[in-house]
Amino acid sequence: MVAPGILKLLEPVRSGNGMVVELGCGGGLLTRHLVEAGHRVIATDASPAMLALAQETAPGVEQFARLVLPDEPRPSQLASEPSSAAGVPPESFLSQNVGRPPPAEGRAIAGSRDRL
Repeated sequence: MVAPGILKLLEPVRSGNGMVVELGCGGGLLTRHLVEAGHRVIATDASPAMLALAQETAPGVEQFARLVLPDEPRPSQLASEPSSAAGVPPESFLSQNVGRPPPAEGRAIAGSRDRL
């Protein structure tokens, strides 16, 4: 069983062709279930190793993106690694959307671990 109630809670998002942005996808266990249930998913994680595992675990994800945590140097500070920001959601997206309530037609779900 997928984290009890998650798919039911997200059903309006799926039926409305909405997008699930998963912050901290880990190895992709929940991500796989979301995709298999017909959700469009952007899966994110701060760990490149976890993103690599999630890509194997959850084919069909629309986009995988590495999150840059607040205590990490910003991509603009990593002059020796100009490509490190590839695929990272723009800072403006995260700063405008993380920690805010979703719009009336949206849903916000927070979890701490894969237990599937």
